[in-house]
Amino acid sequence: MDAKIPMGLIRDSHIKPQAKLIYGLIATYRRYDDPNEPIVVDQKQMAQDLNLTTVQIRFWVRELEKSGWMIKKKTGKHHEYILICLPGEEAEKEQEPSGAYK
Repeated sequence: MDAKIPMGLIRDSHIKPQAKLIYGLIATYRRYDDPNEPIVVDQKQMAQDLNLTTVQIRFWVRELEKSGWMIKKKTGKHHEYILICLPGEEAEKEQEPSGAYK
């Protein structure tokens, strides 16, 4: 599946590129028949997909959580991820009168 990273996240200078990549990867696991359902994916699978360690995955997921781009919940052996500002829901992060992004 293809996934888009919201332009607001791409332009967020406080977020490292690795965290943006993790966001995009998690979005690929999203169910298109129910986009509001939390995304369930194993961190080992993500690490394998990106040739990273699970420690690195957890580090970048925490960055996304702290910055408000993601909510993570532990469900048994797996994690549920809720991506904030999913593609298609973005509304381009409200623009200021000058046309610049907030």
